Formats: sequence, structure tokens, C-alpha cells
Amino acid sequence: MTPLERKELEACLKRASEILYNNTDSSSLDTLEGIEIAVREQVLENVSPQIARLGARSLAP
Repeated sequence: MTPLERKELEACLKRASEILYNNTDSSSLDTLEGIEIAVREQVLENVSPQIARLGARSLAP
């Protein structure tokens, strides 16, 4: 990964984390356990399906 690609990736991940945070029930973020569950749910529902495209060239954009 080039330095430029790394910066671009970091910017995209920062924005993605903001979107996921804004779409998480704030009451679930009161405890460490709640944060862990919320992150896991967001990753499973929204992040993993997109990352799976790495392994499936036929689905890649």
C-alpha cells in the first residue's frame, strides 16, 4: 500500500466510523460491554459484507 493509499484509506475509515457511530443507539455505548456489542453488530451488518468482496473477484466493483 502506498502512503497516499494509506492516507485515503484512513480518511475513508474515519468517515465510516462517524457514520456507524451516528447510527448506533447512544444508550448502548454506556458500558465497555455495550460498546463491544455495538461495534461487533455494526461490523457484522455493515462492514464485513463489503470486505468479503476482496475474496470474490466476481463481486468486486
